[in-house]
Amino acid sequence: MEKDEVYAPVESLVCDVCWSGLFSVEGWKTVLASNVPGHEGYPDGFSYETTWKAVHDAERNCHWCRFIAEQWKYDEAKSLPMKIWVAYRDSNLRLASEYMLDIFTQSHGNDNAAKYVKTVMAKEQTDHWSITKEQCYMTVLKCLQNCLRTHTMCPRSDPTTTLLPDRVIDCSNPRKPRIVETGGTQYGSYVALSYIWGDKQPLTTTKNIDKYVNEGLDISQFPATIRDAVTVMHGLGQRYLWIDALCILQDSPQDLITQLKKMCQIYRNNLFTISAACAETVQEGFLPIYSSRSIQIPNAHIPYRCPDGTLGTIYICHEKAKYYSGFGPNSGIQDTLDPINRRAWCLQERFLPPRNVIYANSISFSCQTTSARINSPLSCNPRTDAGVINALLRPRNTPSECEKIMSTEQKESERSAFRELWLDVLRNYTARRASYASDKFPALAALVEQFHLATGDQYLAGLWKKTLLFDLLWKRAHRFAPRPQRYRAPSWSWAAREEGVSPIHQVDEDKWSADPEILKVEILECEVELKNKDLPFGEVTGGFLKLKGRLKRAVVRYGSEYDYTWYTGDAFSKGPNGEMVQIGMFDFDAKEHIPEEIYIIPFIWDAQKSFIYGIVVIKANKDQYRRVAHFDQFGYSDHKWIDDLEEQEIVII
Repeated sequence: MEKDEVYAPVESLVCDVCWSGLFSVEGWKTVLASNVPGHEGYPDGFSYETTWKAVHDAERNCHWCRFIAEQWKYDEAKSLPMKIWVAYRDSNLRLASEYMLDIFTQSHGNDNAAKYVKTVMAKEQTDHWSITKEQCYMTVLKCLQNCLRTHTMCPRSDPTTTLLPDRVIDCSNPRKPRIVETGGTQYGSYVALSYIWGDKQPLTTTKNIDKYVNEGLDISQFPATIRDAVTVMHGLGQRYLWIDALCILQDSPQDLITQLKKMCQIYRNNLFTISAACAETVQEGFLPIYSSRSIQIPNAHIPYRCPDGTLGTIYICHEKAKYYSGFGPNSGIQDTLDPINRRAWCLQERFLPPRNVIYANSISFSCQTTSARINSPLSCNPRTDAGVINALLRPRNTPSECEKIMSTEQKESERSAFRELWLDVLRNYTARRASYASDKFPALAALVEQFHLATGDQYLAGLWKKTLLFDLLWKRAHRFAPRPQRYRAPSWSWAAREEGVSPIHQVDEDKWSADPEILKVEILECEVELKNKDLPFGEVTGGFLKLKGRLKRAVVRYGSEYDYTWYTGDAFSKGPNGEMVQIGMFDFDAKEHIPEEIYIIPFIWDAQKSFIYGIVVIKANKDQYRRVAHFDQFGYSDHKWIDDLEEQEIVII
């Protein structure tokens, strides 16, 4: 039977295998009729078997396979078999038991699916230039001046007191900008650029700096995003621009260290940051004249067979994508899918600046007080998180200054708000990707420095000393992945694994810390070895954690043949009569071989043994252990095994 010409544009969104399977009439009917029972699996819904290689081979021409492939980017996984469940529940798609997918249609009204799923308002798809360029620039400047004049909680960015970075680009002549070396002694206002490098930068500043200083930059030779940034600078009447590829000597390790130490100040002290949110690489550009990017949501547009027999399309994104977009209530679904919001370095570049001008499918202006869409009917919406953001970003120079502020000004609620904000940062950041595994700590270091200045706390390889007990109870979120190929962090740090993590949830840390009925392991010592002592929040080369606690020998059993995919298992130990008794659940940190000899270390439990949180370790050597999993126990019959364990010193590396 020949393809229906009416359906051809929709059918072209996916490969032949997906069209004849998941997106067939019967396949999609099974999806819509599904009744998802929960975390145990999918007896209902549509399921199919494939291989990683088949998915990766099809991703070039299939939006669904591309979406699946993007979740697992690891070469060694491509030879593994794969089973996929897809089900529909509560107006959302579910992909296996680990992913909730938000679905929606465009609001132009042409799509049959709009009658059955929610729509995204028109402002989410506004074209860049629904107003003229000149009007856009004028509106951005209006927002900027309004912020500088009336927002008491936003930094003033006084050019007479703001030190310029060591190097900036003078954009006075947009055709021939040049690098200015300030020596860190010149004052003025400047703008920073946040963007995705993508492939290797074709032109950077190295030993050629004298040429760039004396002769300037031939802007026509630079990638589109750099050209666009200079264009925007000229349109907004700004002179000095900071771009990492051009303002850091890329062939000088020492200059890289020097500039990384200043990264927090560079982004905190600028007038605003231009965010090239819609560009996948520096080559794409973010203005319409250069950009080849479709204004539709990339890699997430799939067929939808409507209950009335017609055919439509939907867009999909992770429900957890709300963590991608930064902070504040004014981000839309499109924002969550902008490429920049999936990149590790770009989180601190969005969070730290006092103001952002964001080029996505629409243009927006945000500061620490409000957020506004530029090329749609202008409305400035207050940020509901403005209080905690402003408190965190309050200028401070030293932790001792912070301690004084903490004791005299800062309310307890503010401290708790900082904690919640950090946990959001952790969820957000670990869901993002970096091109180099070694960037895990450096890409977050500037933001960590700001938390350090605001709280006075000590940073220990991704965890904080004051909340170390709770921080150690992180667990894998969603995807599993192999360990990094090279050492990156102690096993007890979330940075020792790839992909997202979740902090311990639904826990009143303050109450549990003070409650005598809540029993805890004792942390004796924790130390981290830095790669460079000048970068206290950067790469680490070693570390250990010493506890006074209990060790419980256990074994793991997997519930089904597919549990290796999600890497969870039930924990068993021998009962008094030699029988195997279930005592909890393992959630392994990474895809790796787990030896038979494993141990549970209880971290927090109540006197009645109604719950236990802990970690799972294996022997790293004769005297030390390595973390491999998160452990918890709720409601199992054997609650008292912990009382039979003797305390001992345990060292985890």
